[in-house]
Amino acid sequence: MINLVFTGKPKAVQSFRFANRGKFTVKYQPKEVVDWKKGIVAQAREQLPHGHKPWGCPIQVKIDFVFAVPKSYKKMFHEEVKNGIVRYKTTKPDLTDNLPKGLIDALSGILWESDQLICKVESRKVYGSVSHTTLEVERMSQFAEDNPEPNSSKDNHPSLF
Repeated sequence: MINLVFTGKPKAVQSFRFANRGKFTVKYQPKEVVDWKKGIVAQAREQLPHGHKPWGCPIQVKIDFVFAVPKSYKKMFHEEVKNGIVRYKTTKPDLTDNLPKGLIDALSGILWESDQLICKVESRKVYGSVSHTTLEVERMSQFAEDNPEPNSSKDNHPSLF
C-alpha cells in the first residue's frame, strides 16, 4: 500500500480543449493545468519509495479531497472541523469526474502503468483546516473473489447482471 499527501487546493481538471490552427484542429490543456500536474508528479516522486516502478496490476484508490473552510463560514463550523468532525463539501467542484481525473491522469506512468488498471475508487470531498489531497493506493488480485467487500459474502452479494 502507498499513501501520499499532496499540498495545495484540490483541482478539478476538464478534458482537453480544442483549437483551430489553420486547417488543423489541435487538442491542448491550459498551461495552469499542465503546471499543476507537474507539481503533483514532483510531490509524488518525493514521497514514493526509492526505485518505485509503476504497478501493472489491478489497483484500488481512496482519495480525500480536503478544502480549507472559507473564512465567511461561522466560527462554530471552523471549530468543528478543527476538532476532527467531518463536514462534507457539497458545492463545486464535481467529485464524480473532474476532481479525480486530473490526479489520476497526472500519476499514470508514475504510480501505475495506466489508469485503465484502476478497478475501484473511493473518494470524498470534505472540509479541513488546510487544503490538500490524500491518496491511498493498493494492489488488488486479478480475481474479484479474492477482493471481498467489507461486510459481504459471496452468498448474499447480488449479481450485477
